[in-house]
Amino acid sequence: MRQPLFRACLTGVVLLGSSLALAWSQTASFGNRVHGHEFHKVTVEADDCVLKYRLDFSAPQDHYRGADPATPRFRFVARLKFKSGDKVMSPIFPNPASGQRRFQATFDTSREGCWAKNPQQLIAYDVKGCRGKGCTPDGFD
Repeated sequence: MRQPLFRACLTGVVLLGSSLALAWSQTASFGNRVHGHEFHKVTVEADDCVLKYRLDFSAPQDHYRGADPATPRFRFVARLKFKSGDKVMSPIFPNPASGQRRFQATFDTSREGCWAKNPQQLIAYDVKGCRGKGCTPDGFD
């Protein structure tokens, strides 16, 4: 009776260990300034084919005085580049307020060969932005 329980636990540990081995993460500091907003940190985590990323930035208080949070004054788009040549483009995201801000999203690499399974090295982080309700940030070259 103890032996089957031991085998089940051992199998669970092996499976858990193999799934954790596929996960990786990286945090990098950058200094991108767009319309007075300071984009300063990127965190990237991958689990299997899904890449999760977080962009930390600060929005200047003087750009948001009297702003209606329901009508964001600025919209941004970011591009992450990896040493492997792979890239991730964020959706356009609004920023409705000043202060320390964070944007989070995921990107499924399944359609691109599941490249997120392998540890990647982030080499560049670019941000474009625009001001005004419904504006569209310029694209990347």
